[in-house]
Amino acid sequence: MRFHLGSVPDDAEFDPEMGSWTRLKEPRFGWMMLMVLPVSVLVVAALSSAWSVVLRMYGAPSALEGVVTPAVAGLLLLGCAAIILVHETIHLLALPRLGLTADTVLGFWPQTLTPYVSFEGETSRARQIAVGLAPFLALSVAPLLTGVLFGWAPLWVVAVSLLNGLGASADLVGVVLVVWQVPKRGRVRNKGLATWWRTPA
Repeated sequence: MRFHLGSVPDDAEFDPEMGSWTRLKEPRFGWMMLMVLPVSVLVVAALSSAWSVVLRMYGAPSALEGVVTPAVAGLLLLGCAAIILVHETIHLLALPRLGLTADTVLGFWPQTLTPYVSFEGETSRARQIAVGLAPFLALSVAPLLTGVLFGWAPLWVVAVSLLNGLGASADLVGVVLVVWQVPKRGRVRNKGLATWWRTPA
């Protein structure tokens, strides 16, 4: 595992022309962010609606309401930073050997204020999907299910679920692209921001 400052590094040891690799059809980074915006709106709207139902079920219809003061805004910023760290840590733990390999890159891209976890090794399609979905399932869906089953829905848990849903939208788009284009037996590998896949012989 190593740390990298800047955009996702281009793995110089990986040559897609060797091994019959096919490039995943995915938009460039800027277009991807624009594509993610409506998805973010839909995801947060769906989570908000679900949480509203849960809170009303347990007699707390106004739990999503509140006044945003400077103190609350500051706490939200700190909370967002903490959620981002936990989100990326979950990506890391979903990688082969919990991310503790030489192929794992922990990075921060200052120009886009984007932290990331990148894996330069080859993985199965299923693993790629699991890595993409893990933070959304753990931080957005699991708290919601806990609220449904046990009525445990403090405001901070609801906030974590919603904020992570907002941040996980790019992951969800990436998962859809992999599911749509890569065969079930496919193997996946990244080279910088590009994703490549092949079907083993």
